Amino acid sequence: MKTILTFPVNLIRAIFSAIGDFFGLINNQITAFIKSLGNPTTSSVLTIKGLIVSLIIGIIVAIVAVVAQPFGLANFENQNKKLLLTGFGAIAFIGMLICQFGLPSILGSFYNEYRWTVGKQIIHILIGVFVVSGLSIVYSHQFKIAQFDFVLDLAKVLAISVIPAIILAFINEKSARNAFISKADNINTSLKNQTITKAAQLIPNMTFVGENGAKLSILPNQLIYAEVSPNSTEFHYQNFLIIEKMTLPINQSIVKKELDSHPQFVHCHQNFIVNSHAIQRVTGSGRGYDLTIARVNREISVARRFNTQLEKI
Repeated sequence: MKTILTFPVNLIRAIFSAIGDFFGLINNQITAFIKSLGNPTTSSVLTIKGLIVSLIIGIIVAIVAVVAQPFGLANFENQNKKLLLTGFGAIAFIGMLICQFGLPSILGSFYNEYRWTVGKQIIHILIGVFVVSGLSIVYSHQFKIAQFDFVLDLAKVLAISVIPAIILAFINEKSARNAFISKADNINTSLKNQTITKAAQLIPNMTFVGENGAKLSILPNQLIYAEVSPNSTEFHYQNFLIIEKMTLPINQSIVKKELDSHPQFVHCHQNFIVNSHAIQRVTGSGRGYDLTIARVNREISVARRFNTQLEKI
């Protein structure tokens, strides 16, 4: 009798427990998704790749407009119909150029490559959809090609684009991450197999003279890395068993010219030139490369334009 009476209670408890587990799982998935939006990834803005992507999108839009004629374009009658429909491709190309070059040039902080994430990539894709769609609607109205409700139709396009934008951003991150991790392993192998330049080849010393008369004279293998700025450079070097640093008021072009004459030094950032013999390891992520400098335990994010130089080590 007692078992019969407790059965409904146990059943209700089991149901509520299952519901709790279900919502707990949903909550964990949402939390994981939100966290993954912060994963570093790469971007094509302000690059030749961005120009190529813009051109490809423009060509695709032109082909779709002329061949498929969606959104009522088939009903448009004009002796210059093909030319006007091709114009949608030109509009798309212009819109993409605005997103790939115009906005990044104005909103430099948002488009900072060192802080570029999956979340920002999704926003960037949706901005591209907004700009291209908006310009296309204006173009269509201007030449009376098809009639659109600017606000409503633009909202529909954005809503439809959210899921594809998310998928594209994560595919881009995963593809870039796998590629950079694989290449980072190859770079680390090359670093281990490097041959240290013999002492006889290191003389004479590298000499840097500051505008204030201060002077630093060291062997190339002593210099670990240099942090340069337009009018001064901070040198980090090994002096016997200790690591020292010295800042000289010296034009960066002088420093770069001297270090570029020694192939063991690599540019990895606008402000950093590193002795490849001092690189402890290179790690890859969706954004690109990060390197750790031995002895000083300094981590530096490699600028996108210097990836190729690092890969050639």
